[in-house]
Amino acid sequence: MVRMVPHQRRSPLVEIPTVFTFDNCELTLYETLEEAENIGFQFDYPTVAIMLSGRKVMHIEGRSFEFLPGAVFIVSPDVPMTIDLPGASMSQPTRCLTLTINRNVILKQIDVLLKNNGSKPIGKQIDYLQEHKHFLLFGENGLYSLAQRIAGLAQEKNPDYESIMQIATSELIIRLSQTNSCELLLKSAKVPKVSDSFSKAVNYIHANYTVPISIDKLCSIACMSKAVLFRKFKTAFGLTPVEFILKKKIDVAKELLDAEEFYSIKHISMNCGFNSESYFNQIFKRHVGTTPLAYRNRI
Repeated sequence: MVRMVPHQRRSPLVEIPTVFTFDNCELTLYETLEEAENIGFQFDYPTVAIMLSGRKVMHIEGRSFEFLPGAVFIVSPDVPMTIDLPGASMSQPTRCLTLTINRNVILKQIDVLLKNNGSKPIGKQIDYLQEHKHFLLFGENGLYSLAQRIAGLAQEKNPDYESIMQIATSELIIRLSQTNSCELLLKSAKVPKVSDSFSKAVNYIHANYTVPISIDKLCSIACMSKAVLFRKFKTAFGLTPVEFILKKKIDVAKELLDAEEFYSIKHISMNCGFNSESYFNQIFKRHVGTTPLAYRNRI
């Protein structure tokens, strides 16, 4: 179980987040202990929010509506909104669960459903409280019960909680696909997302791979926490930041080994930012499957 700061872009911290990060999703339990108004929110990834207790008033694209227990709210990435939290207190906290799901998982799961159903999942009779091209608000008892169960699962000290959570996430996507949210989820999942701040961190690596790069430095450039930075790298490249940096070094080393036949292995290792030739040999063989010298002499 991993706790970290929330990945949403928002105003000063009013809601207390508890975040659980898994391979394919990120679950956040928000608890508000005091009233607040005009709290800014904006999600970076396809996100499902389910109200557990209390009351919120959502303001989004000229519309205002209440978000009450049992309601499900789905919003596309990069849609700004503001939220009021009337009535929240220590004795009656406002609690909300959000689940941010890996885009590839959404696409894969819905693709399976489409194949199994021949066309598209059969829709349920749902009470749609708000419908818009960028968001949906509706009530559905099955999803609400599942959200309560997921909230409980996330806090269990079960050694298999990762597998259990993945099963619960698949169930959530299946239930969502049986509503009008299927189209919105697909649309959201297909929107490419690489934020400007994240691009700056990636570009910094490309420009500075020959010198030591700390994770703290990348977090500062990207204006995000370590957990969010790692998740963004995994989503965009399937690699951690450290793995991405090493891959960059190895890619450049391969180019030098091919183009500069008179460069020594030690010289190439130094030009690629490795502090020792032996470490360079070790990392190169791990990534390429052979030593730098054998790679150069392969032809």
